[in-house]
Amino acid sequence: MLPGNGRGYSPTLTAKDEYGASTNKMIRFKKSTDYFVVSPAQPFPAEKMPRRASIQVQKSISAGGTFKVEVCNNPYAPEPVWEDCTNEVENSLIHVFENNLDLSGKHGLGIRVTVGRAEDGEPCWVSSISGNFETYMAG
Repeated sequence: MLPGNGRGYSPTLTAKDEYGASTNKMIRFKKSTDYFVVSPAQPFPAEKMPRRASIQVQKSISAGGTFKVEVCNNPYAPEPVWEDCTNEVENSLIHVFENNLDLSGKHGLGIRVTVGRAEDGEPCWVSSISGNFETYMAG
């Protein structure tokens, strides 16, 4: 880990030879993030497979940035099926899952949000992800 302000680093390297001569060279690094992904560490557990979800995301993204929200109603499966629900989130709508196959025997909801920074480099952030989901109960 290099010391710095989190955005730029300027370590100095010193090379010495066997005769005691030395030279210094400062190298400058700039930290840059093009995109980031936010996702809970664990899926939200459910008794049955989720069928509908309402997701809200508090965010700030500059013009030209990208924003994508995906949900998954079989997050414990070996190959989870992620569905894009960006339109539903941006328009405060409910996402109805197309996937109805879960072979894992364990049910839950997975969420991930991907934000791409605009070329202008302006700050962007996600401060919260919230919502709820509904399952179909037999009977």
